[in-house]
Amino acid sequence: MAQSVGGSPPASGATFLHPQSSSTLQVSTGNRPMTHSVTRDGITASYPVALAIGSGRVGQSYAVRIHGDLFQSPISWYKQAMKWGISPGFERERHPDFDRPITSSCLFCHSSLSPSGPAAIGCERCHGDGSKHSSSPSKANIVQPSRLPPARRDAVCEQCHLQGVARVLQPNKREPDYVPGIALEEVFSIFVQPGADFRVVSHSEQLNQSACARSSEGKLWCGSCHDPHPVNAASNRTYQQRCESCHPGIKAKHAGPAENCVGCHMPRRPVSDVAHTTYTDHRIARRPNPSSSPGTSLGTTPQLKAWRPAEDNGRALALAYAALGNLEAANSLMASLLPQRTRDVELLVSAGSVALGLKRPVQALRHFTAARMLEPGLADHYFREGLAHEANQEIRQAMDDYRQALKRNPAHFDSTARLASIERKTGDLAAYRRTLEAFLKTSPQNLSVRKLLADK
Repeated sequence: MAQSVGGSPPASGATFLHPQSSSTLQVSTGNRPMTHSVTRDGITASYPVALAIGSGRVGQSYAVRIHGDLFQSPISWYKQAMKWGISPGFERERHPDFDRPITSSCLFCHSSLSPSGPAAIGCERCHGDGSKHSSSPSKANIVQPSRLPPARRDAVCEQCHLQGVARVLQPNKREPDYVPGIALEEVFSIFVQPGADFRVVSHSEQLNQSACARSSEGKLWCGSCHDPHPVNAASNRTYQQRCESCHPGIKAKHAGPAENCVGCHMPRRPVSDVAHTTYTDHRIARRPNPSSSPGTSLGTTPQLKAWRPAEDNGRALALAYAALGNLEAANSLMASLLPQRTRDVELLVSAGSVALGLKRPVQALRHFTAARMLEPGLADHYFREGLAHEANQEIRQAMDDYRQALKRNPAHFDSTARLASIERKTGDLAAYRRTLEAFLKTSPQNLSVRKLLADK
């Protein structure tokens, strides 16, 4: 964990093609800092890397800094395949660029925040506030996860190693509000779906499915096998000893090779959300089938289950359904929630997005406007109102909304794109160019906007 950001990058760079977008991506490591570049349609964007995310043991992703904010690079390093490739989530992107914001939610599981910016995860992520312990070390003034009740003990790991199919913050909460020792659902609800895809961050969910965990009455947890403070990397022998502590004499009874329990019963498998990478299957299958898939795709109407029900589970479930695209289920739940939650901005915004997806722009506008009135300074609210006006064929009002958004945030790409599109369709090419040129003052290397300006 102490190497969760800033790990050593590969020594050599590379150039590779992304066929889906006809883009050429390049990594230059000769001079520090490392630079990443994307070339498409004869136009190149190039940035120095500001932050490496990951130790490099499995892979690394990278961030660049634009007008003071961090954005994900479309280029990542895949250690198992020993190659550079397109970053997770960019695989089907038709216009990969340096325009995907890295939010505090993105950084939560990869770093700790310090006055100087993101830093490697430290002791307090698992042990809580260490100020009293550092001045007067005692077991009484520090959280020791193994001494917590099982659910709160497991929550220390689950804060990062259980993503589920949806994770929803409780009202007025942020990820850093979780501190070791409290219930995870006080800060966010996590929803899982039986049969979901095998994903990178599903370790806790898989372990919970294992017969070993179910029969242990809460005794088997991540710390039973994993040392969070290793001096040396764990070996097959280390894990075999862990297995034998619960299964004494298994080696003598085993019908076949018995030198590597994990290799057969916890094989590494490809995951659905990151290419070129395999992860350990924590279901601990008694009779492993290397060719079997741990799950199937989510489909369009997932049935969700709260990992641990929260006090306000209905709100979280509605937001989870909305995030997964089950609009009818989300809309039904929200209809009963909104009359009592007139100041819940996240719920209002989600309800507006659901209504827009259901082609109900008037209803969407009502929700978006209510959210904007509660937070009048945010560009995103004006942008959403613009989408609703545009869907209702109220083009002038939509243009005014997009301009209001850009007044509050000149770097708001989506408002720029929508406003410029309308200006071009209506034949106001002078205004079209002014809108694009204004955006380039904030993001001068943006490939999409530069291409639009270059086109006649």
